Amino acid sequence: HVITSPVHLAPGHTLRGVGASQAVLVAEQATWTFTCCDSMIADSLPGDPATNPFRVDKLTLDAAGVATYNVCCRGYTAEDLVMRNSRCSAIGIAGPGVTVRDSTMRNSAQHTNVPNRGWISCATGGFGGVDEGAAIYSQGTASDYGSLIEGNTIDSSYGPALDINGAWGGTFRNNVVTNNSAWAAVSLYGASQWLIENNQISHPSDEPAQPYHPYCATGPAGGHSAAIFLC
Repeated sequence: HVITSPVHLAPGHTLRGVGASQAVLVAEQATWTFTCCDSMIADSLPGDPATNPFRVDKLTLDAAGVATYNVCCRGYTAEDLVMRNSRCSAIGIAGPGVTVRDSTMRNSAQHTNVPNRGWISCATGGFGGVDEGAAIYSQGTASDYGSLIEGNTIDSSYGPALDINGAWGGTFRNNVVTNNSAWAAVSLYGASQWLIENNQISHPSDEPAQPYHPYCATGPAGGHSAAIFLC
């Protein structure tokens, strides 16, 4: 099934397939419109996102290189999904009430050559995105979101598997993280009160150092990529 614009779910509502191998939603490459935070599946700006999250499960969500996120941005549970080919991130977290469990995130932020539109990247559209994305991206200002991310497989992102920029208070556990790129597999910048435990993380040591915060780019041994980045 092809969707041409974001599907917004109200609090407490559920979007459920019969299984990720059978139920597939694909973003329409020719007509999809870029915004700051367009997402295949998105919230409806609830006043209290954590009170009654919406739910999406048992689906494949294929962003086709054009939808910025597969699922975003606050007050939701994503479970038993395959999320692939996002323009920037499989998962966007901009508020509380987010749980991501037992899902696969693959090929996030990889450059995509779209017929009649050319090469598309996370920087396309001029909405503040940079070329690199992340499978999971969360941004806040010392905000305690309490995100729970567990039991997922995350691979082949053009950028980190988890990139936290100022959002506080989350858990990242029991995930398998391989074959991602950029400065770290797990990047925690200004991110207090996060619990990172029992993950299997493999990340190359020869990727470029962190490019966006110069005071975080190097340590006593110089600038290197790492499994986990803290600054």
